[in-house]
Amino acid sequence: KKACTLKNNTPYKVKVVCEGANIKVYVDDALVLDYTDSTPWLHGMAGLRYSGGTTLYDNLKITKID
Repeated sequence: KKACTLKNNTPYKVKVVCEGANIKVYVDDALVLDYTDSTPWLHGMAGLRYSGGTTLYDNLKITKID
């Protein structure tokens, strides 16, 4: 796990890759989180959540990994 400090009013490219129970999060193509969930939900919906301010999401794209 790497430290990830984000600045206000700065656009970032965020990519989340979920394969089975493993979740990887990239910010500007740098891996910032690699987590394996011990009790994963392998079906359902996608969601975005931010706490502590105002956030704008643009160009959201969700694709299935074959």
